[in-house]
Amino acid sequence: MKIVILHGQRHNGSTRHIAEQVVGLVAGPADKIEHFYFVENKACIGCFGCILRGEEACPHFEENQPVLAALHEADLIVLESPCYCMGISGQLKIFLDHMAWRWMVHRPDKTMFHKVGLVVSTAAGAGAGKVTKDLAQQLFYWGVPKVYRIGLSVNAASWEEVSPKKRAEIDRQAAACAAKLHRELMRGPRVGLRTRVVFSAMRMSQKGNQWNPTDKTHWQQAGWLGNARPWKE
Repeated sequence: MKIVILHGQRHNGSTRHIAEQVVGLVAGPADKIEHFYFVENKACIGCFGCILRGEEACPHFEENQPVLAALHEADLIVLESPCYCMGISGQLKIFLDHMAWRWMVHRPDKTMFHKVGLVVSTAAGAGAGKVTKDLAQQLFYWGVPKVYRIGLSVNAASWEEVSPKKRAEIDRQAAACAAKLHRELMRGPRVGLRTRVVFSAMRMSQKGNQWNPTDKTHWQQAGWLGNARPWKE
């Protein structure tokens, strides 16, 4: 099994601790875990090159290519970000902005419909739930059919300051989440109704697409404008 973790910060805080705790409970000795950080990555400039001309047209494609390749091969995708001003950290958002072309509305990767996701966030106060909701939305629109969430208020500014009582709660949630992830990975995720409905709507949109031949060609070559579906492949 291959696990990819996209980190929303460089420091080893509460969010990173919890994400890696869950992964440590899921992964076996033979499993491969890759970590990616985005502290020095360049921000999306909104040129629409990836959407209109193909992902290689992005001026930052080479910078992001290693992450794209790892995501393609992953069985479990983990997105973790502390809550910064009631939202995803800027570091992680920089990469997520570069993934617009991979949303179902444009050119989804068929392998995404066979993956499992985990999103994790913590806050000293409020906002972790909003961050996990936003991160889960990103994975959903990539096509990931099953996403688990851990969003916690740790009532502390650092991992070292988290109380023993709160750490015990974290241990319980991490163990429960890891057990669910393990079962999902063993049996293989099932694509639910919401994904099917959104995919169907995007399919109808692509059938009538006269403004973006790059997207439409992707769907045609995949056979999705006919009877083929990515979750059946």
